[in-house]
Amino acid sequence: MAHDAQSRDRWQKAGIIVGTIVIAFGMVWLNTWQRSVKYCREGQEFLSEGKLMEAITCFESAAHAYTPFNSHVVDALNRLWEIGERYEREKPDEPEYALVAFRSLRSSIYATRSFYTPHKHWIPRCDEKIKNLVEIQRARLEQIRQNEQEIPAETLAPEQTDP
Repeated sequence: MAHDAQSRDRWQKAGIIVGTIVIAFGMVWLNTWQRSVKYCREGQEFLSEGKLMEAITCFESAAHAYTPFNSHVVDALNRLWEIGERYEREKPDEPEYALVAFRSLRSSIYATRSFYTPHKHWIPRCDEKIKNLVEIQRARLEQIRQNEQEIPAETLAPEQTDP
C-alpha cells in the first residue's frame, strides 16, 4: 500500500514537471508567433505607405520570429524578396537599397537555423541577387573614382588639393 502511494506521488511529480515544461514551451512559442504577426502587420502598413526601408526592418523582425508552421514568417520572406526586386526595377543605379532587402532576407534564414535550416531554398536565390548587385555597386564606385581622377587639380577647392 505504501509502495502504491509512493509510485503515485512520483507519477504526479513527473506529470507536474512535464506539464510545466510543455506550458513554458507553449508560452515561448505563442510569444514568438505573436511578435511575427505584429511585425508583419507593421511591415504591410509601411509597404502600403511606400516606406520601403521601414517595411524591410519590420519584415526582417517578423522573419526572425520563426516558429514552425508560421505563415507570417513565409509572408515576411516573400515581402522582403518583392521589395528587393522592386528596388532593382525602380532604382537600378542604386543597388544599395535592393542589397538591404536581399541581405535582410538571407540573414533572417541564417538567424533561424538550428539542427535544420527552414526556408533554405531562399539562400541561393539571395546569394545570386547579392552577387549581381555587388558587381553593379563596384562598377559604379569604380566609375566615380575614374571621374574624380579626370578632374583637373586647379578646379578643386583648396582643401581638396594634395600638398
